[in-house]
Amino acid sequence: VLQRPEGWNVDQVLPILYNAMFFLLKSEDMSIRDAAASYVSDLISHVSEQDAESFQVLIMNTVVSGIRQGLRSNQEFARHESVSLLSHLVRTYPSHPRFSDMVPLTHKDPEADFFENIRHIQLHRRTRALRRLATSLAEGSLGPYCTTTFLLPLASQVVFTRQTNVEQNLVAEAINVIGAAAQRLKWSSYCFLLRHYLRQLPKRKDIQKTLIRVVVAILDAFHFDLTGARPLDEGEAGGSEHRGLLTDGGTSTEEGAGQFLSATDAVGTTETQEGERLATNEGKGNGGAPGEG
Repeated sequence: VLQRPEGWNVDQVLPILYNAMFFLLKSEDMSIRDAAASYVSDLISHVSEQDAESFQVLIMNTVVSGIRQGLRSNQEFARHESVSLLSHLVRTYPSHPRFSDMVPLTHKDPEADFFENIRHIQLHRRTRALRRLATSLAEGSLGPYCTTTFLLPLASQVVFTRQTNVEQNLVAEAINVIGAAAQRLKWSSYCFLLRHYLRQLPKRKDIQKTLIRVVVAILDAFHFDLTGARPLDEGEAGGSEHRGLLTDGGTSTEEGAGQFLSATDAVGTTETQEGERLATNEGKGNGGAPGEG
């Protein structure tokens, strides 16, 4: 279809793309996955960023949505295929605002390329990739979209699926990534991330010690300015039993007691949407990190 001289349109390509993404993420047959990956990669190369409708429907709504699903999958092959597609997207659309932040993670040398190393068979290469990712997050070179949509789910799957003794270094670096990411999140995203892992503690007793380390890393990454916050007294609460914190404007947080709100970075519509993206991972896979929705 893509090679037709008369060209193609979205209606012709979309059913084939859905089929290819399904086999890419679900099939255990390597030859089928390779054929599907080849088709999706060719399609990405044929879709122009300037064609707004095709780009939105085929790339953002279908390919990126499939990548997000694959990164949260329990199947390692699905995660690896998703990373490979994500790498191709970053290289094909380096100036697009959704992918430009991740361009520094790519490299001409495969041994220095994050996307190659994170799916490498050798554990020390994966460990090195996560260490590099944590450094990039700490430097603030990665934006909130790519962090919550792609990188946090990727690191979280390491926490939930890698628990053998030889993989402890890998798990430790994944925890560092989550902590570094939390350091850069706005309030609602940070809150959703913390609550997600707190909810996993009683559910995943087999990895409870690891989850406690994750929670500690997130708490250590608390970076909100509370100097302008003041306690909520009984009069202002209207007799309510809640005891939370108020911003200078006197607006309480959603759940009252135990909630905190930055005095200079109040929760708004954008932050709420980021929080919802983080919440979409609830109940999926092995309880992987929340991702963008």
